[in-house]
Amino acid sequence: MELDLVKKNTAPADRLRQREIVHRHRPAACSVRRGCKVIDLPRNTFYYQSKAPTLKLDDAELAALIEDIQDELPCYGYRRVTHELHWRGHLVKHKRVARVMRANGLGIKQRRRYVRTTDSRHDSPIYPNLYRNLIPPRLDMVWVADFTFCCWLLLSDCHS
Repeated sequence: MELDLVKKNTAPADRLRQREIVHRHRPAACSVRRGCKVIDLPRNTFYYQSKAPTLKLDDAELAALIEDIQDELPCYGYRRVTHELHWRGHLVKHKRVARVMRANGLGIKQRRRYVRTTDSRHDSPIYPNLYRNLIPPRLDMVWVADFTFCCWLLLSDCHS
């Protein structure tokens, strides 16, 4: 039966069986290249290792997995979540992860980058704004000063 595989005029055997023959039954002096050439098997087919079959996840299951990842790692966006899913053995494309996260509101909670620079709780007197609703009639009539937390003095013309 193995000799049938070597003959050129027979129907080609399935690739798995051909790989098995080259792997197990070739002589020690025979290279993989020559063994594959004898039975008309491409060398890349001999070395090919198929990935383990992955389960198809529907969007609800994927959303549950993403929620679990974000419970553990709350600052992860879709790129890191995709990498973590790959690490856990689920082959999912990043575009699908982004779509499911957007549809289920699973985006990261961005921190507000707000620095409060004004300290309103001080003991210094607070002066009234004398020009609250007045428009100066000409240039260089009203000047405003503002002391910020850096103690820089900012002078500006109100008319410009």
